[in-house]
Amino acid sequence: MILVLLIGSTIYSYTATLSAYLSPKDGKYTIKTLDFGAYGGGGTPTIDPAYIKTITPEKAAEELRKLDPDIVAGIFKQIDPELIAAILNEMEVDFAAKVLDELSFIYLLPILDAAGLELTVSLFNEFSMNTIQKILKKIEENQMGFYAGVLNAVDDDIYVNILPEMENELASKFLKIMVGQDHTGTAKKIEAAIKMTQEEPDPVKAQQILDKVLLILKTLESKTLADLLLEIAIFPNTPSTVAYIIHMMDVATSQQVVSSWIASGDVEVLAEVFGLLTPEYLSSIYLGLASDERVIIYEHLNPTTLEVLPILTEFRVFNLDVSPSQVKPGESVTASVEVSNIGEEVGSYTILLKIDNTKTSEEDLILEAGESKTLYWDISRVEEGSHIVDVNGVTSTYIVELPPKPAAFRVYDMKINPDTVKEGEETTVTVKVENTGELSGDYAVNVLVDNILQESQTVDLDGGQSTKLSFQVMKMLAGSYSVVIDSEISQFTVERKPGIPWSSILVVFLFVAFGGGYYQFIYKPSKDKEDDMIPDQSISTF
Repeated sequence: MILVLLIGSTIYSYTATLSAYLSPKDGKYTIKTLDFGAYGGGGTPTIDPAYIKTITPEKAAEELRKLDPDIVAGIFKQIDPELIAAILNEMEVDFAAKVLDELSFIYLLPILDAAGLELTVSLFNEFSMNTIQKILKKIEENQMGFYAGVLNAVDDDIYVNILPEMENELASKFLKIMVGQDHTGTAKKIEAAIKMTQEEPDPVKAQQILDKVLLILKTLESKTLADLLLEIAIFPNTPSTVAYIIHMMDVATSQQVVSSWIASGDVEVLAEVFGLLTPEYLSSIYLGLASDERVIIYEHLNPTTLEVLPILTEFRVFNLDVSPSQVKPGESVTASVEVSNIGEEVGSYTILLKIDNTKTSEEDLILEAGESKTLYWDISRVEEGSHIVDVNGVTSTYIVELPPKPAAFRVYDMKINPDTVKEGEETTVTVKVENTGELSGDYAVNVLVDNILQESQTVDLDGGQSTKLSFQVMKMLAGSYSVVIDSEISQFTVERKPGIPWSSILVVFLFVAFGGGYYQFIYKPSKDKEDDMIPDQSISTF
């Protein structure tokens, strides 16, 4: 009896204490203090918002794991979202999701904003569906981009379970943003949803998912939807999924999608999808296409698919020829093309000629079944370069030649050999001349030695032709001389010739001078005096 009273007293005391700590305030619960040491905790510190703020997020996560998720949620109501996000990053994601499941969206949205994309994606993969729907219904317009990124990143099966629970308008808005953010990822989500409808054992749930998928897909623009289906179709073993989606749509929507798909140019995958449609549905789509669209897809369909197509008037444009392929400015070319009615009934067809994407001519043809006709146009352009001729999507090109470049001359590779000579000796100056233009012309090549014209030669060269010229240069005086031919500059040196040294000449001169002086002033006067002393032998005595 005493034991029962003790246990009862303890339970009452614990309940009263917890009730005091979870006291209502303005419709919320305020955590005051919670000392688990009094209830077998062995002196554990009081876990309250004030305590949590004083410890590290890692320590806070460790302490909070000891509590029930609803108590942790109460503590979180009094902590900043940034701190909560840091604590959540240290928690096991399943426990963190259970805690946040206990919070209303007023607290939940700021926490997820602070948590960032990666953590929010992990939480979404663990949240209850009720919490996810609570979040998505309450987000603002400016938050949709963030949560579209979350939906693109969550597990495919999570998205498929979220989708049926969303309101149609909201699901459509999300899908449009998701396609813009991650085209391939969104395609995988849609593919997963369609496959789930095919595998879902509950037909009611399967139809619910399918209806939602088709409803939101129809809100996309035709081109966007076509691109999305093309993305799904190129996944392994998925053309059948696209065919299934197209079958589930109304014919008008399917025709718009197919037209956009054909315009994108990726018709081979579309042709594969066509082969998976029922003959009745395929015929309905095919009849709604424009004639040129049918011609484009027609060439890619396999024989089995062609057999089930309705027999219609079909026109084919082919063998576009532009001749000549190269002309001068203002000269004409002739464009010709063949047009055939490959159907089995008479019909009309508009032929549109474009030059450089500008409409130039338009003509309506009426051809019997199996009839062909060749059309001709004379085309003239003065603008140089390549021009595109387009007849109903069949293209060819021709070129207007640039005018030939006038003659232009380049002088290069000047050489002087030898670059050192003696006075009066010649040296040879060679230079190359090239006509860099396309037309022939003549050019005067002038050789300047120390800026004085020494020699000139005129060359006559065809476009692209080159030649080599030689000039003989001679200088009589020793020294260094510069040679200039156009922009080419070089030099050569003239040295003195070897001869009698000036010292020897001076010695000879002095010797001659000395000899002359000796003769004039010493020898000759002495000789004259000696001659005067000799008797005249011509006088005789008898």
